[in-house]
Amino acid sequence: MMKIAFTSGIDEHIISKLQKSLNVEGLAIKIYYSESSYLPDESIAFYTSSKKDSNPELIQLLGHKVDPDVLLKMRQSNILVATVSPELAASVASEVYKCITNKNYTLSEINVGVVGFGEVGSRVGKSLLSKGIKVSYFDICTPLFDRTHSNIRRMSLDLLLTRSDVITLHARVGPTSKFIISNRELSLIRKDSLIINFSDELLIDADCGPQIEVLKQLGRYISFDEIPEVMTGCHGLKESAWELAIKNVVSYVKGNRPEGLIDYIDFPPVGDPSFWSSRMINL
Repeated sequence: MMKIAFTSGIDEHIISKLQKSLNVEGLAIKIYYSESSYLPDESIAFYTSSKKDSNPELIQLLGHKVDPDVLLKMRQSNILVATVSPELAASVASEVYKCITNKNYTLSEINVGVVGFGEVGSRVGKSLLSKGIKVSYFDICTPLFDRTHSNIRRMSLDLLLTRSDVITLHARVGPTSKFIISNRELSLIRKDSLIINFSDELLIDADCGPQIEVLKQLGRYISFDEIPEVMTGCHGLKESAWELAIKNVVSYVKGNRPEGLIDYIDFPPVGDPSFWSSRMINL
């Protein structure tokens, strides 16, 4: 028997809407609350087996962040994990633009480097480009064609850091490596550059703490904490994000691919010169 479990932090009206959507599709599936430590908070899990110790096939998160240790566990069990990042992307792009304009830059004269060019990063890049800002990006893999643009150049992380007036982080923390920015990478950044991290504090090596605090005091580091409440979890999600979560679960139950799936692609260890350095081919 198929079943759907939801965890703490999920609003009752989301479950009610999910139940109604399943009923409309003629899908009789048991929905219940789970206190399982295996499932992350603010998530909905779909099971095809009724066995007590079975793993879910899909976990739908109601936020865009996931603990890397949890992600590793999901990966080892071959579980699909979906987020609502596609619905949050526009909000993030808007906030990044606000941060840039608040610094009184001459937009046509600055270079913005986007680290991570997935659902959110590509939306940020295209949004900034449409406003006359020069944009480049770094990503470990080649983005889907519809996320790219001929006027957005791909380059190595080192090159991006040295050339950008604004660096905005949108990579996801991987299960086996947590840091993209170490003291080495910070040393490459221009003295007056702005760093925007609306992704995850774990992208910054803990050893960078003192330097990051100095940058915060100088107004050169803006973190996830300054994003509006709409970005921080289930209770602040927009209605459209809830709708996407419900749509994803129903869609997967019917045999279709959900939106916002997490790719299990790891970044190499921080400081690995064979990958991170500017000797990497710039496409």
